[in-house]
Amino acid sequence: MGPPQDGRIVKSHPVANNLRQLRSGDVYAAHTRRRNSYRIGLSVMAMYGATMADYGSYPPTPKQIETLCAVAALCVVKYGLVVDEHVRTHYEWAVADGYYPNRWNFMREGSTLRGKVKWYAQRWQQIES
Repeated sequence: MGPPQDGRIVKSHPVANNLRQLRSGDVYAAHTRRRNSYRIGLSVMAMYGATMADYGSYPPTPKQIETLCAVAALCVVKYGLVVDEHVRTHYEWAVADGYYPNRWNFMREGSTLRGKVKWYAQRWQQIES
């Protein structure tokens, strides 16, 4: 058995926990070093047993990636975010913050993922209209 690979959505923390300035002792969902305030963290249950050279027994599936991008798009629409400004992978934040050598992530293709998020966001906006 292993993590679900079918794109099921599992909610772990209320989004509202991070939609404010965080202070020591606050309840929040830590997900990106020094970037938890006003942030939504989405993840994929994958890569069990992964190493720097191998994605492990459970690499992310295409269905997981599509679901991740669709949920990110829902967040973009719901909270009025701008994809090119607000949607980033952990890898991209690590590079921006200078701790890339100590961090790795399978989602190095942030621009590709943002393209998918934009596509889904346009669909969600059409549905809301």
